[in-house]
Amino acid sequence: MTKMARNEVLRLIKQAKRENATELDLSGTGLTTLPAEMWQLTALETLLLANNRLTTLPAEIGQLTALQRLNLFGNGLTTLPAEIGQLTALQTLDLANNHLPDDLKAAYDVSVPTLLNYLRRLAEDSEMLYEIKLVLIGEGTVGKTTLLDALLGNPLINKRNSTEGMEIARTQIPLPHPDGDHTLQCNAWDFGGQKIYRVQHQFFFSRNAVYLLVWDPRSGPQKCDVDGWLERIQLRVGEEARVLVVSSYAADERHPPRISETEIREKYGKLVYGFYAVDGMEYATDPRMNSLLADLKLEIARA
Repeated sequence: MTKMARNEVLRLIKQAKRENATELDLSGTGLTTLPAEMWQLTALETLLLANNRLTTLPAEIGQLTALQRLNLFGNGLTTLPAEIGQLTALQTLDLANNHLPDDLKAAYDVSVPTLLNYLRRLAEDSEMLYEIKLVLIGEGTVGKTTLLDALLGNPLINKRNSTEGMEIARTQIPLPHPDGDHTLQCNAWDFGGQKIYRVQHQFFFSRNAVYLLVWDPRSGPQKCDVDGWLERIQLRVGEEARVLVVSSYAADERHPPRISETEIREKYGKLVYGFYAVDGMEYATDPRMNSLLADLKLEIARA
């Protein structure tokens, strides 16, 4: 940023302070950092910072609590301060054409409130986060959402509509931490299995997450494209994730799960954590299915 450009930015900030302005436009001014003088503009409702060269934002941005609109389009942001979660009046946030990590990008793509809530949780749990990201994937109608409801302890819903796109569970799943001293809070992402969403979904696949690859033994692993889903995860995150391959409808003994575990392990290595069977439709009434579900929860925490 040239000295002339910086002087112009400071002039605009001083003018905004003098006039108690509610809007400030610093778009395209070549900003690489935000001047400290900006944090005095507590009346700002609109702050336009598009097409600059910002790679990060200072924590002090959380002081602009009146902000309703923040435009950061076309910068080089690689992270966001948790203090943005303090901007509870924020309604419009433009982060397009930046370089945010997968977790922030995914939360932002859902909604601005989702991103703000995620950042607030990061601020609250800054010492240690006992949380995991759980991603349910697989073809349509194999029972992913039914399994998620079972993990959440929700009432059974018959003839459920197939999930379209992606849904993030509003309630966390509490899981016993393997150390026996803590509880893991599991944030679950449920992905629709339709082919039209698959390219989009891969952008939400993140490292250090746990995946439940759900398949229906009544259709078989080939028709449920188990190999294809594993391949897409491997291409996106390598071996920096763990996949639990879960067959659904375990109470239906006419269709036992038949899958080549040895072949899959040889092909995908430590990416595949294990193979499991559950039945989200019968866990509430069948003690054996309830036990399988409890075992799956333990395995998710261990993974």
